[in-house]
Amino acid sequence: MMGDTGAGRTGRLRRAGAFATVVLASGLMAYPLCHVLYRCGCAAPWSGGDSACNVHGPSGPRCPWCEHRALGAAAFGGIVVAQGAVFELARRRGAGLVLAAVVSASSFAAAGPLVGALSWSVTDYPHFVVPEARRRLGLPPGPLRCEARPADGRTACCR
Repeated sequence: MMGDTGAGRTGRLRRAGAFATVVLASGLMAYPLCHVLYRCGCAAPWSGGDSACNVHGPSGPRCPWCEHRALGAAAFGGIVVAQGAVFELARRRGAGLVLAAVVSASSFAAAGPLVGALSWSVTDYPHFVVPEARRRLGLPPGPLRCEARPADGRTACCR
């Protein structure tokens, strides 16, 4: 852009770097959040990630984010968008980059369960934070199926 100074570019790089740190931290916490929300067995990346997730089991319900990768990706995107909004709001209110990043990263605790609940609602997965949450709340199943694949390995969307 015309009129851009070196300090302006440096400022944008620092801002992008601060928010990239938030996104990286959120990425590291995505699998543990998955387990907390869906009781599926996912763990931190350094502890196996989705290797113990029920999506790999021969039967039973399968974690919605791991069974439907696009749903999981959309959920993570929703969390990052929410964190980006918090980051920008903090910056506009005068917060420095470190404080804006900390506040934005902290918003994961609210954005994660909210986005998780929204994505859970469109599946037939039974658990959300507590076992059999769907039955306990009297909620009907959503259109996305989260069940074991048949022997031919096809997912519910491809039958």
